[in-house]
Order: sequence, then C-alpha cells, then structure tokens
Amino acid sequence: MPYAGLLIALTVNIALALTDKRTSKDVSGSAQVIGFSFYKTVSCALLSLALLPVYGFYISPTGVVISALAGIFHAASVVLIMESLKRNEGVSVNLFMSAGVIVPTIFGWVIWDQALNGAKIISFLVLFLALRLMLGIKKLQVSSITLLSTMLLFYGLLMLTQAAFPKYCESESRALFSLIMYSTSALILFIVLKVKRSECFRLNKSLRLLLVLAAVLNLTINLLLTKLSSELDASVVFPAVHGLKLVFITLLSSLIWKERLSLLQIVGSFLSILCVCILSI
Repeated sequence: MPYAGLLIALTVNIALALTDKRTSKDVSGSAQVIGFSFYKTVSCALLSLALLPVYGFYISPTGVVISALAGIFHAASVVLIMESLKRNEGVSVNLFMSAGVIVPTIFGWVIWDQALNGAKIISFLVLFLALRLMLGIKKLQVSSITLLSTMLLFYGLLMLTQAAFPKYCESESRALFSLIMYSTSALILFIVLKVKRSECFRLNKSLRLLLVLAAVLNLTINLLLTKLSSELDASVVFPAVHGLKLVFITLLSSLIWKERLSLLQIVGSFLSILCVCILSI
C-alpha cells in the first residue's frame, strides 16, 4: 500500500538525517566534507549496480537526462547539507531541507495538473511562517541564510527529478536511474576535489561504519521516493517524507545532541506538521 510505503520512507529518511548529523561531527573542513560525500556517492553507485539484475537494464534517453540532472543536484545537495550542519544546528538545516518540498509540489500543480485548492495554498503560508520563526530565533548571518537557501533550492530540485523520473519513465529501471545519478554526482565531486587539489582523507573505523549506513539509506530512500511518486502526487509524497521528518529530528536533536528548543521553535515545528497535513489532504 502506498501509505505504508510513506511510513517506511519517513523512517528511512529520519535515520539518514541522524546519520548525516552524526557524520558532520567527525568531518572537519570543506575538503573532508567533499571527500566523505565522494566516498558515500561512489558507494551508492556500486550498490545501485548490484541491483540492476533486480530492476532491469533499460532506460530511455529522457531517463538518462533526468538521471544526470539528478546527479548534478545530488552533488550540490550533499555538500551543502554537510556544510550547513557544520555551521548551524540540525533543527535549522532540516527545516530548510523540508521547505525544499516547495519545488516538486509547485511543479506538480503547474505542469502535472495535480490537485490544488485553497487549503494547500494556505499550507505554503504556514510553511513560510515556520521558516520565519526559525530565522527570527537563530538570528542567522547573511552567509548562513544564503547557504541554507541554496541548499533548499538544490535539495528541492533533487526531489523534482525523483518525482519526474516515474512520470516520464514509468516502466524503466529505477536502479539504473540511481546508478547514473550517483555516478554523475561522484564524478562532479571528484572533479571538485581535483580542482581544490585536496587529497581524499582516510576514514577511521567510525566513519567507515557511517559511510556504509549512509550509502544504504541514501539508495533506499531514492528507490522508495521514485516508486511512491508513481503511485501518489508529489504534493503528498515529499511533504510527508521530508516534512514530518523535521518534527522527529527536532526532538531527537534535543535529546541526543542537547540542542535547546525554544517555545517558538516548537511552535514552528508544529506549524510544519500542519503544513504537511494540509498538503496531504
């Protein structure tokens, strides 16, 4: 059932967010951020390759283009997420990531003629209000706002490609989509490392375990989102999977990493839940 799939995808996404948060504490400097992202993306590509016999080998030229674009957006997203987590608390980062659902949702309304009503328009106002509350509390510098907003855009575009693939390439291999996406992303990250003349750092035991876990979770959520997008509207899938994740991450960040929550942060989180509920109607 699609809604059971949503619950599974939400659980996987929460686990991935916690893994990224934990990893950010062991990775320092932009070179190490990009290096770890490169290792993780290569691992995802290898896992995708192993799944080809299960999902098939066919993909159309349109599918290749969508997959390559997904790789470009993925490369930008993984680096921006790690950098954002190093400069900001997990609550702020995950709030902006959740706001990225704006991109596939609006695209679904405008291009794919998915359901749109006044309540869903109101939900966007609710989401922006939650963002405003967070920005007011954090008193973020311009550089932080710029970084988080850029992350929001690229993460939203990545969601868009995950929603677009099943729309235009319904019967094609999702494993091959993942393979091309992660391979493109890895190539971009490798070029960035070479341009920066950075050496890939060695992973300690803790980071190796986090790498394996992050790769499995990344590939799993990618496969789940492309499948769910073929069964439900993007305006339901992405707000549910990424929006509700915010609430759990907010609470877990407070419990695990002792990040303080103010009353307005709590209000902002519940406003985000309301936004997801409205979009899912």
